[in-house]
Amino acid sequence: TLEIEWKHLDKEGNTCILCLDTGEELNQLIGNLANECRLCGWDIKFKETKLSEVDA
Repeated sequence: TLEIEWKHLDKEGNTCILCLDTGEELNQLIGNLANECRLCGWDIKFKETKLSEVDA
């Protein structure tokens, strides 16, 4: 199993446009990667962690 964690700033339930675009691209790429890796017996897990300004 390969675990991928994406951490990004979340301010009052919102993220910046760049992080939003990154998240969408990352979700798509991880989906493609998971499909390919599944054929070799690998499981891909994706976790999104939203950080507050205090955590960042």
